[in-house]
Formats: sequence, C-alpha cells, structure tokens
Amino acid sequence: LMCDVAVKYIHKHKNEPFFLNYWAWEVHAPWQAKEHQIDKYRAKVDPASPQRNPVYAGMLETLDEVVGRLVVALDQAGVLDNTVIVFVGDNGPYINSNKQHMPEEFHGVPVSSADPLRAGKGSIYEGGTRVPLVVIWPGKVQPGSVSDALQQSTDFFPTFVDMLGWEVPEGLNFDGVSMKPTLEKGKAVRDEIFCHYPHGHPSTSLRQGDYKLI
Repeated sequence: LMCDVAVKYIHKHKNEPFFLNYWAWEVHAPWQAKEHQIDKYRAKVDPASPQRNPVYAGMLETLDEVVGRLVVALDQAGVLDNTVIVFVGDNGPYINSNKQHMPEEFHGVPVSSADPLRAGKGSIYEGGTRVPLVVIWPGKVQPGSVSDALQQSTDFFPTFVDMLGWEVPEGLNFDGVSMKPTLEKGKAVRDEIFCHYPHGHPSTSLRQGDYKLI
C-alpha cells in the first residue's frame, strides 16, 4: 500500500522537483512475511548460518520488490536520470530471537545477524551502528564504485543542499558535513564520528580512523 501511494506521488510530481522520503517497514517488527515466501526460504535454510530466519528473508524479498517498483516508477515517469536515490538503514539488525511478533515455529531462531560485526540493533558497537548506504546520482557517482569513507545520517541535509547548489541562510549551522566530495571523487570529508545512544543502554562513542572509543 505504501509503495502504491509512493508510485502515484512520483507520477503526480514528475514535472516538478520533488522529495520522496520512503521509510520501509518490511525489515522491522512485527515480523510478517507472505506464506509462500516463508515456504520458499524454509527450503533454503542453512542451520549453521547466522542468517537462517525464513520470515525475515521473506520480508527482505518484499523490500527488494518495493525498491524495484520505485525505480521502475521513476523510469516510467521519465525522471530516473535526473533523480538522486539514497538507500540507507537506520540501525543494525535485530539479532535476537523474538516470540512476540514471530510465528511459533521460529521462536528460537534469531531474527537476523550482523555477522561478522559485533552485536546489533540497540548497541553502539559496529553491528548496531554500521548500516548499508547506497547512493545513485546519475553522471556523478561512478556505478559500482565503493567507498570506506566515514559518513553519518546528519550529513544528508548538508549534502543535498550542496548537490542542489542552494544558498545557506546566514547563521544556519549543520550537525553534519556535505559528502558531495566523497560521492563525486571518493574523497573522505571527515575522520571522526560521534554517536550518542540515549536509551536502553545509554552510551556514547567516538569513531576515529580505525579506532572506536565507547
């Protein structure tokens, strides 16, 4: 349903600049996949793998389908080559088993895994804070290129402002920095990241180069 609405939004605004923020629910509790997806991935399960939950696999398949539909909609609307696409996770995966939102058959199976990173969602270790980030910027980001430059979500706003060439009002300060040089040339724009996690197990970290202080 969310994707249907998003596709309609793309076609409605194809003749003008637009911003679409799509928060996918597919890999978040409650853990719900279609029955045929669960059956499909149950048959593929490797008992020795940390990623062995058929329900979560089915949800990932739906997420993949949704992302594909959005890209197709941009293409059909004729704006794909003039659109920046950012795909990013908000935190690490839920690595424990969960009885509250999971079919009884999978109560003892971890929902997901951040392996080989340490810990997962709710932790300030790398498994809880390092997330996927994919950026498509036609004509600017080299397709298939990979960067290990440090970035964080507070960088998105100043990056978009820089991309669009907007003038920043006097006195407006960003918490992040523009990662435009990283996207265009692979050049790192920062060497450190601060992260404060205020709930659950409150903690703060400083990531600098290859080191992390918690």
